[in-house]
Amino acid sequence: MLLLVLFGGFCGSMNNVFVHWLVQNTGNEMRKDCFKRIMEFSFPQMDRFGTGSLVTRVTNDIT
Repeated sequence: MLLLVLFGGFCGSMNNVFVHWLVQNTGNEMRKDCFKRIMEFSFPQMDRFGTGSLVTRVTNDIT
C-alpha cells in the first residue's frame, strides 16, 4: 500500500513538471512566432501599432 502511495505521489509530481514545461515551451514558441511576424511589418504598420503596444501585447497577451 505504501508503495502505491509513493508511486502516486511520484506520478503527480512528474505530471506537474511536464505540464509546467509544456506551458512554458508553448508560450515561448508563440512569442517567437509573433516576433517573426512583427519583423515582417512595414514601417507604416509599425508606426500605426506603436512599439509600446506591440511589446505589451507580445508579453502580456500571450502568457
